[in-house]
Amino acid sequence: SLSEGSNYHLPIIRAMRQMLLNMARPSNKPTLLQGDEIKNLESFLLGLDRFLLDATRFMSLHLCGFFCDWEQAKELALYSERHGSGSKPSYYATISEFWRALTWINLYERRASYKWKSRAVNSVKQLQSEVDKGLMNRSVFVFILQAELNGRVNQRPPEEVQLLYNQAIMEAEGTGWNHFAAFTNERAGDYFAGKARFTTAQIYFQRAIRGYTEWRAMGKVAHISSVYQGIMTNIPVDTRNLSMDFSI
Repeated sequence: SLSEGSNYHLPIIRAMRQMLLNMARPSNKPTLLQGDEIKNLESFLLGLDRFLLDATRFMSLHLCGFFCDWEQAKELALYSERHGSGSKPSYYATISEFWRALTWINLYERRASYKWKSRAVNSVKQLQSEVDKGLMNRSVFVFILQAELNGRVNQRPPEEVQLLYNQAIMEAEGTGWNHFAAFTNERAGDYFAGKARFTTAQIYFQRAIRGYTEWRAMGKVAHISSVYQGIMTNIPVDTRNLSMDFSI
């Protein structure tokens, strides 16, 4: 019946609500899918069938990606890779592939292991093939990944990487993926902070905070302000009138 179908999908609705609450509110453990909606994640997972379990793990991977917790994302990404997308909706497969690729890229940056680089390159190729087939709504994910791949794996010059980040940001904004525009600004900020180009990093972080604030993702605002506190407080910059061609 319709009622039974609605009840069946209730765990997915609860998991999605908890994911959004984690994005919206500051938390000490923002990547843990637990809080007002899901009181105890371990108990919540008991009894879920494969479809519901996969959907819940997808929400967890989404959180780990948005909060850039690549170590926690690793097991979820490996699970997603093993079980594939199957008959799941195409957006599920695309975003899962995107988060897997970002996880592999950032694990490679930390460990320089070829297995992560190989996985990253293959994931980017998979998404690029979808764009080549005409699925242009996937292009924003490819743009973001190209910036991350060339900056963190291929070690391209920062000037070149900045152009790729800016292109990805404009693509995200132009296609309405404003939360991914904020996320890409954050990733650009992290990249330039790692290159000790703190003024440039701070500009991107300020843009990310503005985007997350507009999205009401105050958990993300708190996260950036905490993780990059030194950069955010030591170089005050008003980003409202900055163009995307600022010098690094």
